[in-house]
Amino acid sequence: ILLLFNGLLSIFIAVASIKKTRHHPELIVFQGIVLAIWLTTQIIMIRIFYAPLHLPFYIVAAGLIAAGIWLKFPKVSERGRNTW
Repeated sequence: ILLLFNGLLSIFIAVASIKKTRHHPELIVFQGIVLAIWLTTQIIMIRIFYAPLHLPFYIVAAGLIAAGIWLKFPKVSERGRNTW
């Protein structure tokens, strides 16, 4: 299950991002959410939060979510820019 969610899904989303498919920002956000849910489930199951291991992965999950949102929505300063 770990290989499926954190391995193959990551490769699929990486390929979609490299090809710049239509929904690649949403897929990046989805990968961040999957990682955060995986970590939370793991912590609940083992009942231990090991900061040197879990915290960096939560930061990566937050970074994936932020990157996907940043790619999905253009910067405010670029919206009103004239293109002529």
